[in-house]
Amino acid sequence: MDSFLGALEYFGEVTNDTMDILKVAIGDNGGALDFLNGKFIQTNLKVILKYLKYSLGKDFYTVGLCLLIIGCSLVLSISSTILLIVIINADLENSKKLADNTEIPNYPVSNDGRVVEFKY
Repeated sequence: MDSFLGALEYFGEVTNDTMDILKVAIGDNGGALDFLNGKFIQTNLKVILKYLKYSLGKDFYTVGLCLLIIGCSLVLSISSTILLIVIINADLENSKKLADNTEIPNYPVSNDGRVVEFKY
């Protein structure tokens, strides 16, 4: 338990040292690393919620219906894509079986690696 508490104290010291270095760069008045404090996320969320309020208003039923239709169409498109892949794979397996059953002719080769005569 003592070693665990010692490790936690060391981690706290290292974290505080790192944060002290970053606080100088982050600052509240637009420092070079101002984005690290995360204030831009709050502003962006407020803008998004404002535009959602003005665009949707009280018409959440229509939005829900559109999302439901989009979800169903995605399910249908994904399942049809999987079915198409299965059909293509089955056709490729059949083609491989047919290709394995055909006999490849044996052509005699000269010492130079050239084919001497052809079988028809």
